[in-house]
Amino acid sequence: MLRLSIFPVGLSALVSMMTTPSAHANPYGHQQHYQQTVYVQPASYPVQPRYTPQPNYGVRRPVQRFEHYQQPYYPPVGYQADYPAEIIPAPQYAPPPRRLLPFQQSAQYAPPVERIMIQAPQQQPMPAERRVILDRAHQVLGVRYKYGGNSVREGLDCSALIQLTHKPLGRSIPRTAAEQSRASRTISRKELRPGDLIFFNTLGKGVSHVGIYVKNGNFIHAASGGGRVMVDNLSKSYWQKRIVKYGTFVG
Repeated sequence: MLRLSIFPVGLSALVSMMTTPSAHANPYGHQQHYQQTVYVQPASYPVQPRYTPQPNYGVRRPVQRFEHYQQPYYPPVGYQADYPAEIIPAPQYAPPPRRLLPFQQSAQYAPPVERIMIQAPQQQPMPAERRVILDRAHQVLGVRYKYGGNSVREGLDCSALIQLTHKPLGRSIPRTAAEQSRASRTISRKELRPGDLIFFNTLGKGVSHVGIYVKNGNFIHAASGGGRVMVDNLSKSYWQKRIVKYGTFVG
């Protein structure tokens, strides 16, 4: 009886010994199944079709509306739009500070004084009487000189020129330069104005020549040396030494 009970145990042990190697190879107690994957490369890849977007008519994108943007905009106080364009002050250009040289930084250096432009006083309009005298004198410029001549056609001398220019005023003017000097009202050099007269002593025997003052030292006279009615200037030493009197027949 004892031997029969042992045999089954030995048979079961033998069976277990034949099956245990696979069990001991897998620590998790179950068999693993391995599958080999074979990758096959195709001969050529298929050409992918190009994507062409189709127009989507009739579909409108949603529009985002911002209600606070639709409110009226009011610029801040002082904005230029609140004032007319003509009263907006233009920006003033401020030049950069000038860099001083070493010698200019000393206390003894005095910068040059800037020139101040002084506006010349406006000249008053010339009286009509003086304008008539100068206009007539300019009209006879170039007329030949003739001693004792009384007309433009035959010629003029210095005193005849004075009579011709003052004739439109209705004044009675003496014939010779000496007589005109005595009849005219004497004035100073500062009072000399266009249309006044200048008397000269050219012969050493008193007043013997006369001219009409224009301006800037210029005067018109019938010069015997020039042989015609011409413009000359008082700055010449010849005339400076021979001036006798400044006179006038107008107010």
